[in-house]
Amino acid sequence: MSIVISPDFCVRPALCETLDVEIAISDIILLNKIIQQGIDFLSISLCEDIMYHIEKKGFYPTDKIFKKQIKESGLDDSFAIKDLVTALLNILDRTNDICEDNNITGVINNDEDIKFTPELNTANGSAIDYCYRDTIKNLAAIKNINKKSHSIINSNLPNTINIEIKNPTIFINNIEIKKQLINEDIEVNSCIRQKILKLDISKLYSHVKNKDNLHLVLFFRTLQAINEIGGDIQSIDLDSFVIGEHFFNSLYDCQCNPDAKFSDVFLETVSKLLAGNPKNEESPFRVGKEKTAKQKTKGDLLAYRTHITKSKEGLRLMYWKCKSGGIELANVGNKQDLEIK
Repeated sequence: MSIVISPDFCVRPALCETLDVEIAISDIILLNKIIQQGIDFLSISLCEDIMYHIEKKGFYPTDKIFKKQIKESGLDDSFAIKDLVTALLNILDRTNDICEDNNITGVINNDEDIKFTPELNTANGSAIDYCYRDTIKNLAAIKNINKKSHSIINSNLPNTINIEIKNPTIFINNIEIKKQLINEDIEVNSCIRQKILKLDISKLYSHVKNKDNLHLVLFFRTLQAINEIGGDIQSIDLDSFVIGEHFFNSLYDCQCNPDAKFSDVFLETVSKLLAGNPKNEESPFRVGKEKTAKQKTKGDLLAYRTHITKSKEGLRLMYWKCKSGGIELANVGNKQDLEIK
């Protein structure tokens, strides 16, 4: 599943209601962090000619378009406008148009042979009154021909848009493909986090190759865990927890690595812990086996562990926790392992 970034997403902090400014900003910053980590198992693309549509209405991403809203929202001490603009420009610079990513030239049809449900007028009242019709046509063609689904990130469109095109001609890799009918539903999500809630984390985990990939997958699964208990999905960010130097390699020693025997229960255990709803009891990690032994420390951090499995392997998740609740994932070990790294 690919995430498609719309012009509305890019300028939302300047146009949304004051109460929504913080969410709009955090969405851009989060997406930039995801892209910076070099994610290669979640495709991110742009609506066609996105900068043209932004510039056409005078919304080129500069400090001026965000300054007023951020100040009126009382967020000028929390967010630097320069950092926001830098994040946005990085997103635009490091991603391709959806057509470029899928080798599609476009879709040709008669205007009377296309139907949108619900009908699209001016992006449902969006202050940017350009038309999404071409983008949605292209997404429908890609889904129909290549069997690839894409979700638009846009807070001004309905959750699902059905498009029906009679007798379209599709151009992919300069090959002309004629169809009698295209009838597809295009998914729309209001923000990045909403899309993350729908991701198949087990499938994503199977593509994890390094520590940064793991960090993203654990963050995604934690958002889902928070949502499952009715919590605030805005309460956690990628910086809310840390992965220790030895954590990734320890997964392979205990069959918790991608596609291994305990991969799913590992994801569940870690995500629930980070969501503040541990699956199993948390226990202090002590310097010895005695219950009265002193708890291990690392600076201001206290050592803990919790069960991943209670079978013969008796796998434990070891981690450090600071007084504010922040967690550093240290390593996974068996029940005999008395080392936290």
